[in-house]
Amino acid sequence: MIICFKRSKMILATIVVLLIIPAIMAVSKHICPEDTAKAVSTVFENQATSDKALVYLFMDRIQEQSDEFYAPYYTISSTIAYYFASVKEVREDGANLYITFSTLPYIGPHDTMGEDEIMFLINHSGEIAPAGLRHLRNYPLPDNLANIARGPLPPITND
Repeated sequence: MIICFKRSKMILATIVVLLIIPAIMAVSKHICPEDTAKAVSTVFENQATSDKALVYLFMDRIQEQSDEFYAPYYTISSTIAYYFASVKEVREDGANLYITFSTLPYIGPHDTMGEDEIMFLINHSGEIAPAGLRHLRNYPLPDNLANIARGPLPPITND
């Protein structure tokens, strides 16, 4: 009877551990900026050449929009590297085109601040205008960069 009780306890403990480990791994992947950065970098590498060209052509504008968004929250500007930007969507609306980029702005040695989607409108005459920025996620900065925060982190866009 005692052996049976110990065995069932051991089996139950094994089952609990087997159920908890995958859950912990899944949660850690969702909150780890390094994994997100690797995924976005991989997305950039696997993009069509035409999408890479769009990223290259829009990098200055993407950086400007990111700087404008984060200015109220941080004392220094973020950096958006081309390999942390990718084309999410290109859609047509009459004579206008909308291009949405997914970005991971960072500060310092690649300390990711957040995840954003930045959209631009291109009209029929080639004029380009910002069409919106969706802030999807915040990442806390390490303690050594805490002094650059002006206050609370930016609000998340829930569309």
